[in-house]
Amino acid sequence: MGHMLGLAVQQKLTVGDLLALPVYHPTLEEGLRGALREICEALSLPGGSDGGGPSGA
Repeated sequence: MGHMLGLAVQQKLTVGDLLALPVYHPTLEEGLRGALREICEALSLPGGSDGGGPSGA
C-alpha cells in the first residue's frame, strides 16, 4: 500500500485517479478503496462512484 500512496503523491494523483487504478484480490489495497470512496463522498469529489464492484473489475 505504501508504494501505491507514494506513487500517488509523486504523480499528484487525485482520489478519483486512485479509484480508477486496478486493485487485485486479495491485497491490502482493497481496504483502501473503501476509504477513498468515503473521501470522495465526504468532499463531494468526482470519481467517487467507481461502481463499488469487485476490486480489479
